[in-house]
Amino acid sequence: RDKSTVDIAIKAALTGHLLLSTLHTNDAISTIVRLTNMGVPNFMVASAFSLIVAQRLARKTCPDCRIPDEKINPKVLSSIGFTPEQASRIKPVIGKGCGTCASGGADVGSGYKGRMGIYEILKITKNLKGAILRKATTQELKEVALKDNFRTMQDMGREMLLTGDLSFAEYQRVLALE
Repeated sequence: RDKSTVDIAIKAALTGHLLLSTLHTNDAISTIVRLTNMGVPNFMVASAFSLIVAQRLARKTCPDCRIPDEKINPKVLSSIGFTPEQASRIKPVIGKGCGTCASGGADVGSGYKGRMGIYEILKITKNLKGAILRKATTQELKEVALKDNFRTMQDMGREMLLTGDLSFAEYQRVLALE
């Protein structure tokens, strides 16, 4: 959270130590930008990192009371990144509330039962190191990462919408881009 802590962490990583740390950012790509904004030179960021993980915690739709969510139409699904063809085939679900999800917890009878992680793993590839070194913007870094098979949290959330583990409302609450 401060320059001196970041300097110590970067130096430890550069000397070959495995360093695990937390940093509050919206996604994995933003970690790179945050560190350079804190004064870490780009060449150090490119050299010190091998992997960045960003994560969120979402409520899982109760498997015992899932029903189709009639309020969610293909146009709404297209707005979060589904192709029109995919959006027309998806049947989003919502939990209506039942005995299973009513058994304990803060979300009693809410249609949610348990929680699950939604995450993205950004591998610092040769291409991404080059982009960091040339001081690429956040969008440029994301484009390079996507070419190297980077999957965003939104991608994982869309997959969970397909399986019914995530409701559209929970997707919006946890993953909506601002």
